Amino acid sequence: MGIFFYGFIGFLMLCCGSVFASGGDSVVVSGLIRKPVLLTKAEIQKAVQQNAGNLLITDEEGKPVFTLRNAAGVRVRDLLSEVEWLYEKESELSRFYILFESEAGKTVLFSWNEIFNSVSGEEIYLLAGQEIQGVALVAGLDDVSGKRYLTRLKKIIIRKAE
Repeated sequence: MGIFFYGFIGFLMLCCGSVFASGGDSVVVSGLIRKPVLLTKAEIQKAVQQNAGNLLITDEEGKPVFTLRNAAGVRVRDLLSEVEWLYEKESELSRFYILFESEAGKTVLFSWNEIFNSVSGEEIYLLAGQEIQGVALVAGLDDVSGKRYLTRLKKIIIRKAE
C-alpha cells in the first residue's frame, strides 16, 4: 500500500474528529473506532487503486445486469486497517462486524473475519470511478453480486456482537 494512501487516511483522521453528514459523494466511517472519518469520492479516487478487473454485476436473483470493465478501487481491508478499532483484546475482533449503508437505506454486512481473514476480503472494494453513482461497494468474488453491490454508499459502521 502506498504512502499516499496512508497519508491521506492519517490526515483525515486528524481533521475529522466528529460525526459528519454524507451527501452521496462521501462516506462516513464510524462506530467502534477512535475517531469517525469522512471519505469523499474525490479522495477515494486519488488513493492507491487496486485493479479489480471486469466485475459482473447481477441482480439479486443472479441474472447479469452489466459489467464494470477494468474496475479499480480501494480495498475495504486496506481502508479499515488504517482506522483505530476500539477493543481490549485482539480475540474480540472475531465479534466485530461492518455494516455498509446506502442513501437508499440498503444495507450490507460483513464480519471482521470475512474482510480480514479470508480470500474474499481481498476482493471487496470501494469504487469511485466516473461511471459509479457516488461511492460504490462491491464484493468481487460473490456469485450473486447484486445482493452486496451498493451505490451511493453513505455509511460504514463498525460494531461488535454482544
